[in-house]
Amino acid sequence: MRERNLYRAISAAALLTLSTQVLAQTQVSTTQYAYDTVGNLTQITDPRGLVTTLTYDALGRRTQVQGPPAAPGGAAPVTLFNYDGQDRVRQVTDPRSLVTAYTVDGLGNTTQQQSPDTGTTNATYDVAGNLTRRTDARGKITRYRYDAVNRMTHAVFASGTPIAFTYDGGKHPEPNDIGHLTHISDESGQTRWRFNGFGNVVRKTQSTTANGETKKQVVAYAYGTSGSSTGHVTSMTYPSNSVIGYSYDAGGRIAGLTLTTVHGSVALLSNIQYQPFGKPAGWTWGNGTAYTRSFDLSGRLTQFPLGATSGTGATPNGLSRTVNYDAASRITAYTHADTSGSTGSSTATAANQTFGYDDQDRLISYLPANSSQNYSYDANGNRTGQTIGGASYTQTVDPASNRQTASTGPTPIKNSYDAAGNQTGDGSTTYSYSDRGRLASVTKNGITTSYLYNGLGNR
Repeated sequence: MRERNLYRAISAAALLTLSTQVLAQTQVSTTQYAYDTVGNLTQITDPRGLVTTLTYDALGRRTQVQGPPAAPGGAAPVTLFNYDGQDRVRQVTDPRSLVTAYTVDGLGNTTQQQSPDTGTTNATYDVAGNLTRRTDARGKITRYRYDAVNRMTHAVFASGTPIAFTYDGGKHPEPNDIGHLTHISDESGQTRWRFNGFGNVVRKTQSTTANGETKKQVVAYAYGTSGSSTGHVTSMTYPSNSVIGYSYDAGGRIAGLTLTTVHGSVALLSNIQYQPFGKPAGWTWGNGTAYTRSFDLSGRLTQFPLGATSGTGATPNGLSRTVNYDAASRITAYTHADTSGSTGSSTATAANQTFGYDDQDRLISYLPANSSQNYSYDANGNRTGQTIGGASYTQTVDPASNRQTASTGPTPIKNSYDAAGNQTGDGSTTYSYSDRGRLASVTKNGITTSYLYNGLGNR
């Protein structure tokens, strides 16, 4: 059972100064907090003894955050904050001294953002505070319209299909439509939602058009009306007419899954068991095989079977994986046992892996059984170098932004970007974007793949 002990040391300001978490029976993690006389958090000391310092101005506004150096003796990363006369963030300077600036109007709306990564973005608003126009660094303009209750009804782009949102059933309302988004028209086609009296979606109909072909797909949902399943999804019917059924335990948690097709019904999962704090701890597969996972007292996954595979490579049949953590809850190693329980057999040791981190929690080493990889970073966390099996490669980062401009390998690339920071190419692959800023196509070796998105941004 997961246990967490929380101790309070009452300072003059009666604030939390010490948090102790039992991570395992032999490991205790302690994080310390310090405050100034007015209650501002000024220092955090993590379980490894690494210190983050926070500084404030005379008005109590946070002006600086200094983290621990990535390595002992190194430079500490510092982020600076600057404010306007109304205490709103006006400028942020990152550890590489790159500045992001914000212009905010008298009502608190951000009218301009100047970013080293995405360029300058401008925005205008109506009297209700709704965004009505957005211009990105490419000069692409998007206009937005709203109904009388400030719900977005249209997003119109300089080119391409506009997005139209319909609420309350529009001109053809159905029972239970009131108060819901019921229809979207966008570049991918049409989507219509229908609801029950409790506001749950019972049917989603989506018509998509691509390459001159229109497809209509319907997903239907049913909900429980009694017992522990009340209000929960009890079945979901896919466009193929296959049905996933859900059963629930006394606590309203999913206890089993079934699949029903024209060929009959089969159990996918059954007897799902949970940790006291909700994580699934085990279940039975449809073939009757039991699956069990173990957790430590802090709820971290510590052991689980990898399952059977058809080969004997990095994850041969029947291996069980143990996950090891450090005091900061970072995964430090995967170790394995074979079907006999041996951790020293060749099949078990061949799958072992270890991980190393710097004091900024960035992965700096990865050691599978028969190889090694190492990584280095700049002050902002951009990867600048890597070593794979003894071969070293460098990644070049634009000094005026956080964009990676080139890499020497393992496959050398030279990256290009548009004004808004979208990657447009890497020497072998080109990328294009819609006025909405979404990836529209990818071309490689003369073959182009195109993408469409619905009004909610789903591809």
